Amino acid sequence: MSLLTVLGSPPFTPRSLFRSTSTIGAIYDYDDFSYLYQKADGSVPITALEQPVGLVVDQRWGGVLGSELLATGTTGLVGTSTAASYKTSTGAGSVTRVDVSNQSYVKFGVTASRWYRISVTNTGPAQLLIRDISGTTILSTFATIASGASFTGYIPAISGICFCANAGSLSFTLTSIRELPGLHAYQSTDAARPVLSARYNLLVGTATLATQSVTTLAASYTLTFTGSGTVTLSGTATGVKSAGTNVFTATAGTLTLTVSGSVRRADLRLTADANSRIPAYQRVDTSTSYDSAGFPRFLRIDATDDFLQTASVDPGTDKVFVCAGVTKVSDAATQIVVELSSNTATKTNAFLLISTTAPAIAFGSKGTTYKESTKAVPAGPVTAVASLLGDIGAPSVSGRVNGDASTPTTTTQGTAANYGPHPIYIGARAGTSLRLNNGRIYPMVICFKAVTAGEIAATEAWVNARTRAY
Repeated sequence: MSLLTVLGSPPFTPRSLFRSTSTIGAIYDYDDFSYLYQKADGSVPITALEQPVGLVVDQRWGGVLGSELLATGTTGLVGTSTAASYKTSTGAGSVTRVDVSNQSYVKFGVTASRWYRISVTNTGPAQLLIRDISGTTILSTFATIASGASFTGYIPAISGICFCANAGSLSFTLTSIRELPGLHAYQSTDAARPVLSARYNLLVGTATLATQSVTTLAASYTLTFTGSGTVTLSGTATGVKSAGTNVFTATAGTLTLTVSGSVRRADLRLTADANSRIPAYQRVDTSTSYDSAGFPRFLRIDATDDFLQTASVDPGTDKVFVCAGVTKVSDAATQIVVELSSNTATKTNAFLLISTTAPAIAFGSKGTTYKESTKAVPAGPVTAVASLLGDIGAPSVSGRVNGDASTPTTTTQGTAANYGPHPIYIGARAGTSLRLNNGRIYPMVICFKAVTAGEIAATEAWVNARTRAY
């Protein structure tokens, strides 16, 4: 008997989809905080649930940094605003100094649409800006470093990287620049960051409940508790509830729960979350302190501005497989789960996975002509593992919901071409519309290649283990 027979096969990991280094894609998971940051530049790590998520590092390559682009053991790149040239002791990356529009900047030669971990100290009297640059056009600011301060963090080189200040004030020391391989999802705007959560119980102080108010959606809720007391509902629902399991329908707005007598182990959650796949009671002390054991983690997307995006991706293939856990709360509007391009309706060589206004999830793919396949689901709120299978050239687009396949759409998608180059948007269309309103996004795998039935099933099982949709 072999050792492999004794120990069994190693558990599946989505990294096995990327055995070929030429396969493009991403793995986003929330179980390991070391891949999660509150800021898009990676300067503030996630340390607990209920913190905002500004950067999700693609786990495909394990977060391992590339080789040093500056020579090890040297001071690296040193520059001042009066020097005519800048130096690095290696030939990796071209370095030039330019004065344009009252700006002095040093442009470091990097590959567009890739991420880099940068360590730099501002030795000048003015702020040092790390900015995106295309040719000689300075674009958005990635980081601002005060005089005398140091910065170590991640920078998305959308077009290129430059170190910039007003003319006459540029002085810095760059000690490290290394690539962070992968297709990382980020959000640069503080207010637009999703929140990492595993909270299902809406109440606080649940061990011994006191009167309180919560915000409800237009949905069915389940209230459970023990003890001899009662809970009187007012606002978005009415009624007097006793110990046990109470199911009721609320409208959108504020629900007040008035407690009389002894009410213990109280739990109020969407009825869609009242199932045997997660614990029946979640202890909640405060809005940020609660029992998370056994409760799947997710990104909570608000109804206002939350979303993530990647740099532009050019996968070099016309095939894609996407698998994601998702909770869609409402059927009231079309909502984006994930989309390649800012708008599949107007862009070519794109895909999208959306929840539609009917109780359904839709899967779309487009060369120059958009085609869609849909799969019915129960009325929202509903949690599901949804998989998109797109092939522009075949042509074919289909989807799977909780392992059940939709009917493929095989009519032409127009001119055959590879997907991209576009950014990927998660939770909203280009960050401006069709939001996954108050929804949740669980782990997601994006893989640009043809996949086997076995790979699909294994990936869905891996995502579902972290979503518990079925």
